[in-house]
Amino acid sequence: MKRVVKAVQSERGVGLLMALLVLVAIGAIATGIISSVATDRRLASYNASRALAMDYAEAGVYEAYEHIRAGDVPNTGDPKMVAQIFRTYAGTVPVVGPDTMALGTGQPDGQWLPYSSPTKGPDVLTIRYMTNAARTGIYRYDVTQTPPIQGKTGDPIYIITSPARAGLSRASVEATVAMQSLNPNLLGAYVGDGKMDLKGKIYVYGEDYDKDTPYATGNTGARDPAYETANPVIAGVWATGDITTDGAVKAYGNPNLAKKQAGFYAGPWTLLNMPQDQFWSWVGPPNKVLKASLPRGIVYLGDPKDKPQKGSDDYHIKGGYGDGLLYVNGNLKVDGDFTYRGLIYAEGNVDIKGDFWSLGAVVAANNGHIKISKSTYPITVLGSKGAIQQYLGKYGNPFVMISWKEN
Repeated sequence: MKRVVKAVQSERGVGLLMALLVLVAIGAIATGIISSVATDRRLASYNASRALAMDYAEAGVYEAYEHIRAGDVPNTGDPKMVAQIFRTYAGTVPVVGPDTMALGTGQPDGQWLPYSSPTKGPDVLTIRYMTNAARTGIYRYDVTQTPPIQGKTGDPIYIITSPARAGLSRASVEATVAMQSLNPNLLGAYVGDGKMDLKGKIYVYGEDYDKDTPYATGNTGARDPAYETANPVIAGVWATGDITTDGAVKAYGNPNLAKKQAGFYAGPWTLLNMPQDQFWSWVGPPNKVLKASLPRGIVYLGDPKDKPQKGSDDYHIKGGYGDGLLYVNGNLKVDGDFTYRGLIYAEGNVDIKGDFWSLGAVVAANNGHIKISKSTYPITVLGSKGAIQQYLGKYGNPFVMISWKEN
């Protein structure tokens, strides 16, 4: 009997031991789960702050763009040039070396994003030239050359380094870019895809006029050599169809009227000598109405629901003045006295009523009949490559992205 009791007591000890082991195992598993959850939370938090820091760094790149566009970064051609944009006001930037320009941030007051740094160090938003290893020459971008990146012609290539922080996370972007100068390919001062029927006081000049030509030049129907440049003369009126005029129309150029031509623009990007995707990125999304009362800047009028180059709606300009690029995915109707400097490009018709004066070029790409009703007011179009370059560049030449590296 004693042996039986001992055996029973021994089995109870083993059961207790097994229960303890199970509890320990469960505790270990629970601890592991809790630790894993905590790690996942920390990792998710880190990834979120890292992503936010990367967004801030990207915003810094775009501030650097605006400083380059505004001419704040000197285009001296000195390979050792460095511009640093500090996260502080312009009057409080640190003292820097002889080859470095110190700039204050352009961010709005009270809305500063945490990219760059208020003091000198590795976390300052920096712009420098892309140079050879010895820093004796800078690389340039010229779309007309093969390869486009070389050291002789074109626009200088910049390297932008933009560091940022979000919480404990740090990120940076190194973007290699060039601000592309526009080199418009003008077929004529007034260009249409189809037949053109011009009647009344319509005066078109294919002689290249200076970018600073004053308003009303050409309104008498006579050339003004004082403002004509030495650039090659283009057609006055150019069309893929026939061109009919009455005795009041005056056209000058080489030739005055270029009828039944081939090779109309595939789109406005071919006129501006840039890639198609770069053009759409540059002009941004369309707007059904003008954001401001006047078309100034890079303006894209169109219905967001319409496919590019397929719009058919009418967009009205009530008069006034404008400059830059006015791109219309549809028909442009000018209903009052209007002055414009730069490029007007409509995918549909151009219908002008009133006193109209333009320096640059006007293009109507409607694939059909183009008609300007008999005009009792002067409609003057002066061809000017320089005006297109200046007034589009005034609102921001497009940037060519050569490389983008995130760290």
